[in-house]
Amino acid sequence: METVSALVAYAIDHGMIEKTDVTYVTNAILALLKENPTPETYQKPKTTQRTLRVFLDPLLDLAFEKGLLEDNSVHERDRFEALIMDTLMPRPSELQHEFNQRFSQDPKAATDYFYALAQNSNYIKTDRLKKNKHFSVKTAYGEMRATINLAKPEKDPKAIAAAQSEEETFPPCLLCREYVGLNMDHKPPRKNHRTIKLTLNEEPFYFQFSPYVYYNEHAIVIHQDHIPMKMSQKTYRRLLDFVDQFPHYFLGSNAGLPIVGGSILSHEHYQGGHAHFPIDDARVLESYQYGSVTIERLLWPLSALRFKAKDKDILVNVLDRFEHIWRTYHNEALGIISKTGVHHNAITPIARKDGDTYQMTVALRNNVTSEKYPDGVFHTHPEHQHIKKENIGLIEVMGLGILPGRLDTELPLIAQYLNGEESLQKIPKSMQPWAMELQDHKPTKNMLEYVYQEAAKIFVNSLEDAAVFPHTEVGHQAFNGLIQKFMTT
Repeated sequence: METVSALVAYAIDHGMIEKTDVTYVTNAILALLKENPTPETYQKPKTTQRTLRVFLDPLLDLAFEKGLLEDNSVHERDRFEALIMDTLMPRPSELQHEFNQRFSQDPKAATDYFYALAQNSNYIKTDRLKKNKHFSVKTAYGEMRATINLAKPEKDPKAIAAAQSEEETFPPCLLCREYVGLNMDHKPPRKNHRTIKLTLNEEPFYFQFSPYVYYNEHAIVIHQDHIPMKMSQKTYRRLLDFVDQFPHYFLGSNAGLPIVGGSILSHEHYQGGHAHFPIDDARVLESYQYGSVTIERLLWPLSALRFKAKDKDILVNVLDRFEHIWRTYHNEALGIISKTGVHHNAITPIARKDGDTYQMTVALRNNVTSEKYPDGVFHTHPEHQHIKKENIGLIEVMGLGILPGRLDTELPLIAQYLNGEESLQKIPKSMQPWAMELQDHKPTKNMLEYVYQEAAKIFVNSLEDAAVFPHTEVGHQAFNGLIQKFMTT
């Protein structure tokens, strides 16, 4: 089959297999398709300078015609595609060996190789990611960024919590190492999924890339065991060990609590990558010196500090001490309730290495709820949930809004309404009040750009909702009071 030989040639051209693998790999793909070979099947075509979809789609169409797919849905096509691409992937041991060899020369060369493999194998579906919308808005905190994510559906915080309380089949969650090469009908397709084993704080971890890639080289670092997320000294050591090994990357952790954490809190994991975020450019409001550790209070929508030190052990001890003081901090006037049977205060830490200096940026979080704010006092308030109601996690904390795919349709509708081309009734009810507000300040041109900018501003408002210390004189005094308490205790 010409399409099979073209796909195999693509794999050779992209360094996925060697020429000596051609016969074996070709036969493996034919076996999946239940096809017989011909002499031409093993001949390399004259050119393969085409996108991967040109090779894959005809093979998936054939699989459906032959009844090898239950239906022609995206999930079934993705599942069979992963089976095909797995034949072109190195075994985990081979990948680990190649990664380690490159790492010994240059850590960046190792991650470049692994990331290219994830893209070339279509584990990262770049053709879908290209459809995501990206925009930014200038604010008092600097330029903030947002993207409309078309790869994943929007999750309700209550649905996230319910999913975590349900009894799961094995593997317990999508992050478990048992997903490598897994092919199960009711699970996401992971046959072409690969990980790299790492040691952080003398503990076993696995490094992989996210298939959704919210930012450049979006990586996930996962504990070998299915243990719940928990903030401790171990967390800081793991994060700093990682940036020691991969100084071109950052690595951060969600807070480990419902509402202010990520969507999977049942498995210890961190997110990193080769990316720069708005929080990295945050202006310093005040700077303090605590021994050899510099502490900076940042101008940021959330309440955030940056700790800097050249000695990793000293930095870990200072971070641990600060987290313990914050964990018991109570300020009822500001709504900061530290404990109601369970603790509510937590932090979101983000590690980087700048030359020989370690940095840990820390956002203060609190997940208490109230009658007025049942979704969370320091969660996106109801008046801003028409743009995003999901948890404010690590990525949002850094100034990148991952907005739901529904906005890809809703925002252009609002722009058409503002232009007088569409009626208000065509806009979803949850968006209509906001659309009418925009009517009062609309420009005379570039209406869609205006709507995107206003949506990004609402995202920033959501971050401000999550600030435990409000951007008021009272809030600033209270924040400084916490810092002084830490400095003098």
